[in-house]
Amino acid sequence: MPEAAKRKQKKEMTVGDKGKPPWVKEDWVDPFVRSQVGWKADREERLLVRLLKTEKEGTPVSALTRSEARPLPKLEKLRRIKIKAHRVGLTKLGETMARGAKKLYPEFWSPDSLPVTITREGKWFIARCPVMDIVTQGKTKKEAIENIADLIEERLSDTGTIRPKNRP
Repeated sequence: MPEAAKRKQKKEMTVGDKGKPPWVKEDWVDPFVRSQVGWKADREERLLVRLLKTEKEGTPVSALTRSEARPLPKLEKLRRIKIKAHRVGLTKLGETMARGAKKLYPEFWSPDSLPVTITREGKWFIARCPVMDIVTQGKTKKEAIENIADLIEERLSDTGTIRPKNRP
């Protein structure tokens, strides 16, 4: 078998050094790698997350901005979205990718979407958010929840401090 044919059969991840951080091209791990090196979600991922928030019958194409409408043909070809009767909806694959992007990129995080555990230790309620490495306490469960929500909002508003330890 010729060398060129062997290379075509084997799918590889291409990592380059054009600018900072390194870019990754055409691979399933692409969004994960980009999130780990601090990149933000691209236009297509933002659109998928937006479509995830919409109703089941889909979003009217007319409701999308011009920049959001640009990747529609590509996403339809990749089977991430389906367009029927001038409405755009997610396929199962698109929905899975949107949920993944929502968890990977801090720009999509919100205080109500992060996992928080509340435990009681003696007289105190301890609230932990392992994704953002935040721990606080309160005399009541309600106070602990309010404290952790305040800390998460503060951390999310200052994107330079986000250093997740574990992914949800």
